[in-house]
Amino acid sequence: MFTIIDISGSEDILVEIRRGLFVKGTRLNIFISAPSDDGDVPLHIREAFVGMVLPTIFSADQLGDPVPAGSRVAAASEVAQALSNAGKESVARELLEIVKQYDPNAIDHFVVFKADEFRIVHMATSAVA
Repeated sequence: MFTIIDISGSEDILVEIRRGLFVKGTRLNIFISAPSDDGDVPLHIREAFVGMVLPTIFSADQLGDPVPAGSRVAAASEVAQALSNAGKESVARELLEIVKQYDPNAIDHFVVFKADEFRIVHMATSAVA
């Protein structure tokens, strides 16, 4: 799980993406309106996101390449927690298993939502909406 430090009085945060490397992010909640076209994630998981409000921690601009312009980036652990909170525990477990395959030693993993898959609903005030 990423270490996330809230910057008092704003939606800005600092996220430890690798041991000792912090990147400034911005918490925003997004409403998922369409499944992604990410072929690395099974369709039933991508469809499970639709209709949910999920917390994100970065914009594409904050992370740069290779994140597509207009995207929002979430911590996989927070997305999994939101899925569990919605009663989708098996999907949450499966998502975490899939992302761990990319780097089993990583602190956490990213889930990218492209601009045509979501709309921003409000600033986030807690770790998991």
